[in-house]
Amino acid sequence: MGLFFSPRFIEPSAVQNETDVHRFDPEILEHKLPTFLFGIWLCGALFRTILKDEKISYTALLFIGICLGLLGDSIHSVTDFTSNLRKICPVLLIRVFTPVLIFNVAYEMGPHMFWKSCCQVALLSVPGFLLSCALTAVLAVKVFNYSWNWQFGFLFGAIMSSTDPIMSVAAQKNTGISKHLILLVAAEGVFNDATSVIVVELIKMMSSNATNWAEWCRMSGIVSVTVLGLFIDTKTYSPGIEAFLVRLLAVVILSPLLSHVGYGFNWRWGAFIVWSGMRGIFTLIIALAAFQEEHIATDAKNKMFLHVAAVVLITMCINSTTVKKLANILGLNEISASKRMAMYSAVQHIRESQFNTLAILKMDRFLADANWPMVENAAIIEDPYETTENNVKSEELFPQYGFTLCPDCQKEVPNLPSPQEIEDMMEEARLRILKAQKTSYWRQYNNGMLSRKATRILVNTSEICMVKVGKFMDIKDVGQYWEAKDIFVVLKQQLQCWMYNIKEQHVEPSEVKILKMIHRLVHSEDFEFATYILTLMNTFPLILDFIPPLYRLYEEELQLLNYSFLVLYILEALLKVLALRKAYILQHWNKLDIFIVLTGITEVILAHIAPSYNTAVLLIKIMRIFRYFRLLRALRHSKIVISKLVYILNKQINKRLSFGYEITKGFVIGEEFVKNLIDQISDQKIISQKLQTIIEIHKQDAMKELGLLERDYPELATSVNTRQAIWTVQKNALETLKILTSGGFIDHREGAKLEKIMQLKIRELTSFSTTILPPTAEDILCNVPWLEKAEDHINYIKSIADHVTFDYGDTICVEGQMPNGIRLILSGLVKLHGSNPVFGHRKDSKMGGGNIPFSDYRGSGAILGDINCLTQQPMEVTITCETLVWFISINALNEAFLEFPSLEHKLWLSVGIRIAANTLKKNIAYQSWTYNKICSWIAKAYVEDLDINQKFDIDGNIEDLVLIYGSVEDCQRQVVYYAPCIIPKLSHQIQATANITKILIVPSVAKKDIESSANEQIDSATCLQHSAARRKGKYSRSHIRVAPSDNLTVPRVSVSCRQEGQKVICGNQRTEATTK
Repeated sequence: MGLFFSPRFIEPSAVQNETDVHRFDPEILEHKLPTFLFGIWLCGALFRTILKDEKISYTALLFIGICLGLLGDSIHSVTDFTSNLRKICPVLLIRVFTPVLIFNVAYEMGPHMFWKSCCQVALLSVPGFLLSCALTAVLAVKVFNYSWNWQFGFLFGAIMSSTDPIMSVAAQKNTGISKHLILLVAAEGVFNDATSVIVVELIKMMSSNATNWAEWCRMSGIVSVTVLGLFIDTKTYSPGIEAFLVRLLAVVILSPLLSHVGYGFNWRWGAFIVWSGMRGIFTLIIALAAFQEEHIATDAKNKMFLHVAAVVLITMCINSTTVKKLANILGLNEISASKRMAMYSAVQHIRESQFNTLAILKMDRFLADANWPMVENAAIIEDPYETTENNVKSEELFPQYGFTLCPDCQKEVPNLPSPQEIEDMMEEARLRILKAQKTSYWRQYNNGMLSRKATRILVNTSEICMVKVGKFMDIKDVGQYWEAKDIFVVLKQQLQCWMYNIKEQHVEPSEVKILKMIHRLVHSEDFEFATYILTLMNTFPLILDFIPPLYRLYEEELQLLNYSFLVLYILEALLKVLALRKAYILQHWNKLDIFIVLTGITEVILAHIAPSYNTAVLLIKIMRIFRYFRLLRALRHSKIVISKLVYILNKQINKRLSFGYEITKGFVIGEEFVKNLIDQISDQKIISQKLQTIIEIHKQDAMKELGLLERDYPELATSVNTRQAIWTVQKNALETLKILTSGGFIDHREGAKLEKIMQLKIRELTSFSTTILPPTAEDILCNVPWLEKAEDHINYIKSIADHVTFDYGDTICVEGQMPNGIRLILSGLVKLHGSNPVFGHRKDSKMGGGNIPFSDYRGSGAILGDINCLTQQPMEVTITCETLVWFISINALNEAFLEFPSLEHKLWLSVGIRIAANTLKKNIAYQSWTYNKICSWIAKAYVEDLDINQKFDIDGNIEDLVLIYGSVEDCQRQVVYYAPCIIPKLSHQIQATANITKILIVPSVAKKDIESSANEQIDSATCLQHSAARRKGKYSRSHIRVAPSDNLTVPRVSVSCRQEGQKVICGNQRTEATTK
């Protein structure tokens, strides 16, 4: 909403008829008040920003305003300020300040919860408001001894029935009250205010003539008089009691309807809504506006305003301070067991993190003399829900931690939650999962994996699911965005059917040489382009044919042109007939060409017959009709238009499918993110298992749809993945540039230039093509990580690999079968189903182990069976597919390992990085990291092989240690770890307990620098010496050049060179390096 400042808002108007001052064009501001108004806005914005996180009571601010009003009449310096406030018209408050306040409340409402509760809101804000208004009018007219009429009584009722949503919501913040109830109170207040304005205006229009309006008052002394009246009368009169009794009666009457719509309704909600319906600034503004009506008696206006101000003050002082106590009494603020469980789980994770941090810090030599008992006491975090009043114990919240002693066998039997407790915990876990999904979608948007539109759709869908009890977000909820069954597809099919007849068959060229040349000519692009030019040139004579003056002037020329174009059309038709033979007549466009030729020939024949028959009027009319048939030649232009329309429609369909692919991929990533958080969401094993099953099913459905999209539209999948890869690389480059700039490695100006270049490249992605040709088999092989684009490795793999094609439903390998080779998927889709991989340890060695069903889908570029071939372990999944694969037998793979010894290590490193990245994502310490940041973190990692019973020391040169295969035991704490997992930093020595044990080591930053220090020092030293020399003017750009020979003589700092054939002279002398 906005405010239009007419000249009357700035200049005081000279009103001739004072009775019509504020009917439609009120004088709201005086000459100097606009500056004061904007000053109020500026101060309000500053105070809101400064005091945003401060807890200041709204009631305290109210009393500050009352004190300013009292001091305004006694202190001259305060009078100037309060006089400007008193001169602000209520119309200005309604039009300027009130919309901002109402919008602030409405902005915080959840749209999906609001639409779910819209029926309840409508009942409370319209029928409920009118009922409360009527009951208040009856109270004012029949009970009060004020001799008010019904019109004034209804006006008083409309003012008293309006509530302040800002105060109502502010009093309920930071409580355990249901969000649905808070939204119902806020929405009712917002719509109550709107209904109140409408009702008050209607009553004012009905109670006065259209031309008899009172002039606006200046509000002089209103604040002081109101405060004085309150102090005099509050001891003997309690005007708020009747107002709340009326509101209670209205809610009771509507409660049968409220209980059957929205989220339901009960007597506790009704009592809370009645008590939380506070009167505030909006009620005062409407009362001030009514106070300025001249046709109302002054005594009645004073009494009405006194009642309104008293109710507002009482609700601010009493209701706002007791609403939380009422919620506790009604049980609305009670913390559910599921929330207590979630809080307990979070506190436990924080305490565990603190314990690990303390253990690491105690090893720091700079913190050796710290007072660690004091640190431990200061770091203690209490569970806010384990209060002494409720005497809450973790054993009561978590039945699995409690035991019951059996009276017969005297054994401890673990407690199990009841079905109702399981249902409550499941519902709470569902809400937390949906919140985690929204977090994942926003994180993907920040990382460039999702567009803004896709993120909005996924977030809105998750919010819709939140308001449905027991509803999890499924791929079917967003499936409409990749199903190409709209009008674009139907229109494209119709146009393609017109352009390319389905009966058309491929025509082989004739053996006759001349016919073969004609066939080649007709199917060339030049011939088609020539036909388009011919049709375009014929358009201009056709236009002149239907302009009578020009036609009579150039009749002979136009007739000659008509014959010429007709001959060309006949020639075109003859060439196509000779090239296509019988297939010529099957094409729709050729049928149109035949009709054009026939009508043209008929027109020429009739044109030569007509002059010999002077009285043949009918023949002349037929000639005119055939002239109109010439317009059919212009229809040949539609071939170009239809071709362009098909291209545009195809682009729109591809954009829609690409958008659906993006949404599906974002949904899959969100499911993987949520799956890693299930242990933090719920500590109940039965709840975690149910959640794991639900999430896994939804993920499998999404992966299937994603794989089908990749199979049916590979060019779309390639485009989306390529665009995301480019964005990710550029984003990582920007982050690296920021690190270099903040660290002082590069100047801010140079950094700004590089950032501008990178931003331009990122901006180019907005016009990225929606389709890209999928990579060929050779391209896929070259992009295999463990080959590293090594030409000799790739050529050798090509020589030993075989192309194998499988039909739909064929089985590639069976669970439990020994591996016979590695398979690289070139196209299509495969399904993996079996048991989860155990990574080199026995399945029953884990606590609570067992075969866990596993199902997944893989597309082109995926590698199958690599880890099984490396470890000679049987396959753990069955693979069925409809695809083309590149098969490398295990014998050929072993030969490749013998030919290239480093190939096996590269393959293990590729497998280890893949496993470690997925393992780190599941750890709570790395869940805030993006997948690209994790990959960058382990980019310089290496794989270490441990024999059984071999020990490995963990020192300070290791940043992270990930067990990717096998199992190890902590030698100090006697704890066994199974792959895949992260070895805690508290471990100092581990021992392998499996036949094959592989660990991926992420070296510390210092070690990474040491490994590449030699080359970096040589390069940096040279640059630094040249830079220093340039600063001193010792060298110029012309003096620093490369010699044409292989022997380079350059000034550099003394370093230790490890290259063969280098001759080093110590000191700041010249170093001669002979390179090969």
